[in-house]
Amino acid sequence: SFFLTQPIFSEDDIKHLRTIKAKTGARILCGIMPLVSRKNANFMKNEIAGVSVTDAVIERYPENATKEEGEAIGICLAKEMIAATYDFVDGYYFSFPFNRVHMLPAILFGLGEELCQETN
Repeated sequence: SFFLTQPIFSEDDIKHLRTIKAKTGARILCGIMPLVSRKNANFMKNEIAGVSVTDAVIERYPENATKEEGEAIGICLAKEMIAATYDFVDGYYFSFPFNRVHMLPAILFGLGEELCQETN
């Protein structure tokens, strides 16, 4: 009666979830994971089955980004995934790499909006 998704990162993931919702009507709890670096993004792409991290997502992370820069990009990506699914999913759950739960307020409460505009 419900789906708990892997973390989503792409438009294809969103389209797939939208189709599942339309065909089944089941509740969807959408996984959100704010990736924190290019290395983290590549690990998720190459080592975690069922997770689709696109090259476009990886390219958003500079090779030598600082910890703060990587987190800011991850926050923006998480916000984008929430905005793109908000009209049809029934809730979210969050997974934070390296236990960086301090990122949650920025994702949920719109802190650092100017950073997202700069990184897009």
